[in-house]
Amino acid sequence: MDILSYQICSDPKTWVFDDLVSAALLDYVDHNFLPQVSLVNGAGSVDTWRVDDPVLAEEFIDLLIRISGIEPVENSLQQVTLGNVLKKNQSCHMDRLEVGGKFQHIRDDAIRFLDMSKQDVKTRYRSGGCARVIVPTTSFVVYFEDYPGGIHFPNAPGFDSAATAAGIRGNENGSMSIDGRRGRIIMF
Repeated sequence: MDILSYQICSDPKTWVFDDLVSAALLDYVDHNFLPQVSLVNGAGSVDTWRVDDPVLAEEFIDLLIRISGIEPVENSLQQVTLGNVLKKNQSCHMDRLEVGGKFQHIRDDAIRFLDMSKQDVKTRYRSGGCARVIVPTTSFVVYFEDYPGGIHFPNAPGFDSAATAAGIRGNENGSMSIDGRRGRIIMF
């Protein structure tokens, strides 16, 4: 898939994809999302839920693989977990994935194919335990409902003012805002 026409910013590299998530997956999430795990902290909360339909889970992963250009090293899909992030304004941060301990996002056996010596792995300490944390090379935000305000990049000097997707704004101070829209995928 040629993703050049979806790129809206060169620094940081950011792409916006609208209308690639199937109606079947959007409807499935509408009718079945029930939080299975809720984490709450001072910044807000995250409700997570596993997609139990293997066909839709595989479709979703295949879509992310297609737009990212990732070459999977093995087909190890064991679970797809969606999170509904209900946070107040976030400060600048790096996305991360906890892979062990009390607060893990994903089971260790689901990522056994990763060579941890080639990953940016850190240990995160917090009350109740610690976890290994992986900082991903690419992050995806997928919206299953409209969310005005969406994502804000405070330092986006490479914003393309010709970006035509709805709900994308560059500001004179070098920042960029992208509204969340149902079915929208933001990759950075």
